Amino acid sequence: MDTITPSLTYSVAEVLGGREPAAFDIGPDGHVWFMLPLAGAPGAAPEGDKRFRIVELAQDRVLFDLTIDCPGGRRELSSVNPLGEQVLVAWSHADTRADGTWEPNAWVYGRDGVQQRALTLGDGIECLQVAGDDVVWT
Repeated sequence: MDTITPSLTYSVAEVLGGREPAAFDIGPDGHVWFMLPLAGAPGAAPEGDKRFRIVELAQDRVLFDLTIDCPGGRRELSSVNPLGEQVLVAWSHADTRADGTWEPNAWVYGRDGVQQRALTLGDGIECLQVAGDDVVWT
């Protein structure tokens, strides 16, 4: 007879604080990453706020908790992934400038919350994942 071993489950309700995530992804190490808009939640900033809380969870522990200002004047972000010791956030669309070049739609932050660089990953990104060797897949 086979032995059934239940998987571990944890509630994320406390971390979410009544907010619906703007994004969540699973890193290559199995940790769960949430990106929570800070506008519109009970006790949060007004709707015009462009800030997000980024949280990394491993089992029942918060390993990383950071608030960032939404880059590029946007109010939306659609992806969050670890990128080595940094964090990659992205928006699914890349806008074109008047000169025909693309606006950045991905930003890398250090764990101190400082934006390190801006990238253009392409337009129409439906799914974004960072592999264990820091290769970004779209």
